[in-house]
Amino acid sequence: MKKLVAVLVVLFMLFGFAQAEETAEYSWSNYEEAFEKSGVEAEFVTFEDVGVKILIPKALPKWELSAEEIDHGFIFYYADEKEETYVGMTYVPFETLEDYHNEIKGVEPISDIRQVTINGIPAVTYQVKSNDSMSIAFVNDAGKLLEVTVRPLSQEGAEEVWDMVISSIQLVK
Repeated sequence: MKKLVAVLVVLFMLFGFAQAEETAEYSWSNYEEAFEKSGVEAEFVTFEDVGVKILIPKALPKWELSAEEIDHGFIFYYADEKEETYVGMTYVPFETLEDYHNEIKGVEPISDIRQVTINGIPAVTYQVKSNDSMSIAFVNDAGKLLEVTVRPLSQEGAEEVWDMVISSIQLVK
């Protein structure tokens, strides 16, 4: 009987661990049809310098980045006039996605940290609720860690739009 209980405990632990390690997946194929039907005006923009293609809402104009912003790692920034709604990308100074994931654990005000994939690319997402934003980090083909941040999450319909934007991220050569 003790052996049976021990085997059941081990199986439960393994099954529970497997469930905890399950990775959510963002995939453009899951959102493409919804995007076409949504009426959201957006277009794919390719950033050849970093080998990334992403869907950008047309309502957000591209901001010109200063030399200082570029030196601080900004790749692009699209935002409304008041910067209440935006999507931006930056380089992140970590060697690996694992290092990045370990570093942000327990950092306030970061929450809802998840390991995910976007179109087959391993990634890490998190939210900063005080900023009403979500970020997703991934490694491009050049081995650079990139982070896309979107805001706001709380506006009606925003989560669906940002899910489409995040799901649209693709590496290009």
